Amino acid sequence: MFRRRFLLWLSSVVALPASARAVTRFVRRSQRNVPSQAQIRALGDAVLPDELGRGGREVASDAFWRWMSGYREGKELVHPYGSPRISYTGPSPVPKWTAQLTALDRAARANHGAEFSGLDAGKRRDLVREALADVRGERLPNIATASHIALGLLAHFYSSSEANDLCYRAQIGRQKCRPLVHNARKPLPIAAP
Repeated sequence: MFRRRFLLWLSSVVALPASARAVTRFVRRSQRNVPSQAQIRALGDAVLPDELGRGGREVASDAFWRWMSGYREGKELVHPYGSPRISYTGPSPVPKWTAQLTALDRAARANHGAEFSGLDAGKRRDLVREALADVRGERLPNIATASHIALGLLAHFYSSSEANDLCYRAQIGRQKCRPLVHNARKPLPIAAP
């Protein structure tokens, strides 16, 4: 009996480093093309609402960066209760968005002699406007299908509870759990940033 337990323990010890290396390779491969957090913050500083303040724009940009880092193709999506249709995530938009950030950086160097993240917010906004000049649409797209990274960032932010609170200037907390006793009262106003 002891020999069996020992062999089971030994096989798990030998397999552990191999599986850890496989997981590490998978994470590195999946995050290889993700832009840096600083690049996303520079973009967020240019396109997100000024009412958020610098700290709020950083929080929203970091949330989008985490969404991009965690995106996996072919994963099952949440479907409505009782629906027989199961849908899956599509191709990753990250490689296309990374190329768009590179193009913004090239345009910044050509027009202003500095990288995109080194420019002031006004110049970054102008570069993003130029990049979006040919994009047409009546509403923000689904995050994963956004044709440009700036639209993906805006779609991600405006689907959040924080954006809803900012739009109504009240602490509504949409999609957040709150006690039932608080449902009858009017939401409290949000504090200025």
